[in-house]
Amino acid sequence: MKADIGICAELGCDGVVFGILKSDGSVDAERCGELLSLAGSYGLAATFHRAFDVCTDPLAELETIIDLGFERILTSGAADTAIEGSPMIASLVKQAGNRIIIMPGSGVSEDNINALAAYTGATEFHSSAKTSTPSAMQFINAKITTFSALAPITKSDSGRVRRMLKNAGQKINKQPIYLMKRRVFLKNSGLLTAGLFINQVPGYAFYAPGFPVVRVPAGKRHFKSMAVEKAIETFQAKVRDKELAWLFGNCFPNTLDTTVFFSESKGRPDTYVITGDIDAMWLRDSAAQVSPYLAFAKEDKSIQRLIAGVINRQSAYVLKDPYANAFYKDVTQVSEWQADLTDMKPGVHERKWEIDSLCYPIRLAYKYWKATGDVTPFDVQWKNAVITTLKIFREQQRKEGRGSYHFMRKTEKPTDSLPMNGFGFPVKPVGLICSMFRPSDDASIYTFLIPSNFFAVVSLKQAAEMIRFIHKDAELSRELLSLAAEVETALQKYATAEHPDFGRIYVYEADGFGNRTFMDDANVPSLLALPYLGAVETDDPVYANTRKFVLSASNPFFYKGAIAEGIGGPHITADNMIWPMSIVVRGLTSTDDTEITQCISTLKKTHAGTGFMHESFHKDDAANFTRAWFAWANTLFGEFLWKVYQEKPYLLV
Repeated sequence: MKADIGICAELGCDGVVFGILKSDGSVDAERCGELLSLAGSYGLAATFHRAFDVCTDPLAELETIIDLGFERILTSGAADTAIEGSPMIASLVKQAGNRIIIMPGSGVSEDNINALAAYTGATEFHSSAKTSTPSAMQFINAKITTFSALAPITKSDSGRVRRMLKNAGQKINKQPIYLMKRRVFLKNSGLLTAGLFINQVPGYAFYAPGFPVVRVPAGKRHFKSMAVEKAIETFQAKVRDKELAWLFGNCFPNTLDTTVFFSESKGRPDTYVITGDIDAMWLRDSAAQVSPYLAFAKEDKSIQRLIAGVINRQSAYVLKDPYANAFYKDVTQVSEWQADLTDMKPGVHERKWEIDSLCYPIRLAYKYWKATGDVTPFDVQWKNAVITTLKIFREQQRKEGRGSYHFMRKTEKPTDSLPMNGFGFPVKPVGLICSMFRPSDDASIYTFLIPSNFFAVVSLKQAAEMIRFIHKDAELSRELLSLAAEVETALQKYATAEHPDFGRIYVYEADGFGNRTFMDDANVPSLLALPYLGAVETDDPVYANTRKFVLSASNPFFYKGAIAEGIGGPHITADNMIWPMSIVVRGLTSTDDTEITQCISTLKKTHAGTGFMHESFHKDDAANFTRAWFAWANTLFGEFLWKVYQEKPYLLV
């Protein structure tokens, strides 16, 4: 079974189905837990199968299965068929509440699905929906009755499935049903046959024929926004490409569905946001993940409070350690990187100094303020975080020595540590700010990281405006603007260089001594993303030259293969790995309809059938990808599609 779980993961399944009982009829929690842990390490959800129907006490064992962490139970209610076991199923549904999904199966048909749903309250159903047709063999040897070729052919019948959808959809509070056919369900869950899923949010469901349901079930989503659901419904109703509509419905809400943890304390919102498959909150990722939802904050106060909670938590993190890039929810948790040679504290996941870690919170705060007009999150704590940011930026100009920050890690990966006793290579103090790590969390070579310095200028100006209007602190506003002007002046002198093929372009890194790196990385901030961040205009001549450079073979991390072209970076040690994020950013910063359409087309054909974006994929094989769950890429892709729909609907509708 362990080997099977590994195979399912390799095949791209979304989950596995298993169940183990002891000889006394109770759930074998130890062995089930071992398999669950293994499945979880691959990012696979788990369903407890119909072994449940032969356990000694279904209601008691339900609690054991919930405690273990299974996603659902497939059951006939401890009877031969779901109809016969419907009283037990109803009891299970009631006791389970929202803690686990109870899926009736065995004998579910178009004739009884409505009655089952009405009686039990179940919202997901399993059915083989099978029919039999005679063998096509015309000659039959009457002496042989066991030869399989002579047996009737059994298969799932699409007509029966449609009738089930119709019957249930018309009568169960008019709730639309998600359908997963046998072939797709086998791929996505490793076992089982056809599945019917009743959406628990009336009016905001979408079924695309031929595409599996891969979005988290409504009852399992971390956060629900009716405004976002309405946007999904609108997009899916209007966009002619149904695969694209399906992708939008999966990707755009992925941050809300899977990575946000919202709470309130004394009326103050607090939101912890993980990046996906790593339980830690990056200042950069968390801001980028929730920012696209600001478009709906005016009409949806729940979204407004969610993002206010992110701002509150980010301010606290900046004050805890402004040099850290990622934090835990638990302030006492000790990091796996505790042995790093730097000033690690409990509650800090990683302490890599990156300029953008302090820029993204300001960007989110500024956009929130402009979108809502609400100033509640911008209290004394937030102002102190801005003051701290100003202090760190000045310290990392290194005018008075190397500063307090240093970092080294015992590792075989050179991009995970800094040279020169953890202080990085020397720089000449010219007014730029050092960023010891890039937004990919890889070490900088020359630490005046140009895209991040551009980002800092934008952020300092935004913070100055907020401080002036909200806190009425003219002096602090002037200090912020003064540093912005100093960095901007230094950029004019040190951020560009003459390239033999592309003319004057922006460089990726510099050191003030005249050394520079000519490249671009997929992660944002990047040179390609400068207009997206508000740092330059798309028609800026130097940017135009730079864009041509980074999207060419002259950029060492630009890859062009059989299925796609785009930018990668050294974070993925394998060569030829393109980040979908770079394709999204290319589309977001383009003014050319043909280029935008090409970006959308490339992203649509490289999700490898998963319905989601990934961290990276091979230029010749989309199925060779990293990180199946990377919410930043998903939400950014959704942001791109929504922007195109709003501004250039003729490209989609």
